[in-house]
Amino acid sequence: MNPQPSPSRRWFAGLLRMVGAAGAVVILISGCSVATATPAPEDVTRVTTLLRESADSAAPAGTLSQATDWAWDEVSYFPPYSTAERVRAETGYSHPQVTDSFFLTRGLLVFQQGGETVRAVTLSAEELSGDTRGPDTVPYPGALEVNERGWVQLADVAPQDGR
Repeated sequence: MNPQPSPSRRWFAGLLRMVGAAGAVVILISGCSVATATPAPEDVTRVTTLLRESADSAAPAGTLSQATDWAWDEVSYFPPYSTAERVRAETGYSHPQVTDSFFLTRGLLVFQQGGETVRAVTLSAEELSGDTRGPDTVPYPGALEVNERGWVQLADVAPQDGR
């Protein structure tokens, strides 16, 4: 004869199952937050406004550091028609949204601090020049220049604030 468990034992067994399920949910949620640590590309209005003002005035309207509120020490520009593989090879940055078709209509600025990507900013094709005479990667503060064609491009100058 098989005795039935007492109501208190059944209650306790049910409680253990609920605690175990809650623990599994916590582990899944914390695992998801680690998996999404790579920042998604985003539009940062302050950056695009600075670039447009520079193009409109035919002179740099400032530096990228003046339009950013996050820490970074290097920025890389990938113009339209770049490839996702080039971005990965040069910066290590990879995100599911950044595919070769991403670059058909826009460019990307990848901001890094100590070799780690901290922000990726999308740009429309006309906001920054892909002119090959301008550097693709520059140090903080992200100086800009307007070339003889009137295109805004990154300028390769040394940091001026001691960083």
